[in-house]
Amino acid sequence: LTFPAPDSLIQASDYVIGKALKAGSKEMQAYCIWYLTNQAETPNTVGGDAVFVHLAEKYYLGGIMPITDSSTVQNIRSRVAIMKPLLVGKSMPALALSDTARIGFRLADIQSKYTVVFFYDPDCGHCRQSTPELKRFSEKYTSSVKVLAVSVTGSPDNWKKYIHDFGVGAWRHGYDYSFRTDFRKEFDVVNTPMVYVLDKDKKIIARKMAVEQLDGFIDFYEEQSKLSKK
Repeated sequence: LTFPAPDSLIQASDYVIGKALKAGSKEMQAYCIWYLTNQAETPNTVGGDAVFVHLAEKYYLGGIMPITDSSTVQNIRSRVAIMKPLLVGKSMPALALSDTARIGFRLADIQSKYTVVFFYDPDCGHCRQSTPELKRFSEKYTSSVKVLAVSVTGSPDNWKKYIHDFGVGAWRHGYDYSFRTDFRKEFDVVNTPMVYVLDKDKKIIARKMAVEQLDGFIDFYEEQSKLSKK
């Protein structure tokens, strides 16, 4: 049995693929590499993105996976380039934003034990459904968690209306008035909402997490932190 931690999953995946490579069947080799990499691209465990990056770099970009389609390799290379700086344990890339008064600030300006970065679209139905739960969560953990809500699309007027309509003025709100930030490439915001959880040093401790999971995750992370200090 494999505990669902990235290191364990990487070790188990390499073991299975290694067995296939030793067996000598090209079809089995290709299937094992494809299947495990495909599963790892949409992980259901915290930090599971690291498994995809490892498998993609070692087997696809390393030339072990037999591929005749150069576009597949290029797509994987691009995906790895986006994901690798955003893995759990990495420092969150710099964010330069402006608040509703158009006063600039940076992610590093937010001082908190935990920071939840909520990338959203003010008109996105799922984002709007998640907002009340995120508000409840932020009010429960007000002493240890701060929310940075970043509007990735939409007009400044829609952004400000969203803040007013949901009564979330207590959060830190950011907007890129310069429109220079490519949120898709720089923060892997393919769909919204996209959630990152950062520690006090702004290192990523979770990402791609549903808002409904934040409550349980923070409690779990706190418990694990206490156990690691014993």
